[in-house]
Amino acid sequence: MPNVIVTGATGINGRAIIKKLCEQPETWGTVYAVSRSSTEEYPSHVKHITTDFLNPGANIAEKLKGVQGVEYIFYAAYRQELNDQGNWDTNVKMLQNFLEALQISGIQTSSLKRIVITLGAKWYGVQFGPVRNPCVEDDPRVEAPFPPNFYYGQVDVLKSAAKGQQWDWVAALPSAVQGFAKGNAMNFASSLALYAAITKELGEELIFPGSQESYFGWDSLSYAPLVAEFEIWAALNPACGNQLLNIENVFEELARGKIIPNGV
Repeated sequence: MPNVIVTGATGINGRAIIKKLCEQPETWGTVYAVSRSSTEEYPSHVKHITTDFLNPGANIAEKLKGVQGVEYIFYAAYRQELNDQGNWDTNVKMLQNFLEALQISGIQTSSLKRIVITLGAKWYGVQFGPVRNPCVEDDPRVEAPFPPNFYYGQVDVLKSAAKGQQWDWVAALPSAVQGFAKGNAMNFASSLALYAAITKELGEELIFPGSQESYFGWDSLSYAPLVAEFEIWAALNPACGNQLLNIENVFEELARGKIIPNGV
């Protein structure tokens, strides 16, 4: 059975991937869960490794000593900075350092078959305003005069690193991912649940908190367990290599009344 590495293991995406892998013990061997800190209790076949991808590749490689038989890597590591340039500088460097560590440790040249990286709808420029609907994977990049998009930098790094190697890559593009992770506030579902709980406690009606445009519009969200299931499928499907792949849960606005009765 193949062993796997999951980075960003305590985040919404990484946590969901590990949970799905653990539901398939007949398919997967050792799962190496990599993150800056440990906030989870794992089954015995999940080995946690604590490291910071902003450290040099040699330091990360030292942490990866003993990791072997890895055929698939799910890269879900992410660090939020204050602006787009900061996100580029930090997150592109993290991936570069990790790939260097794979090279130093021999993981990249021994058994590795595919790296699946979790990106998102910001690939299409949704952070800058309305975009074409639907977004498709071969849409052009949204570049200057807009700020840098670190997703583009990460894919370019992966493409370059995979040249001449026995492994390839897949980039998954979900919308805003909804799920659970301890201490993670980057989650619309948690915000909505908090708003509903406070409203209920105050005995008030649950009024739609957004704009009129948002109320009569549409949005799409992605559910972390479904994204995880998709990424595992993409890892194992040979036809998915070296490309971007959308993954969405699409919802129309179902609540068209001005309010939702208290308690619903």
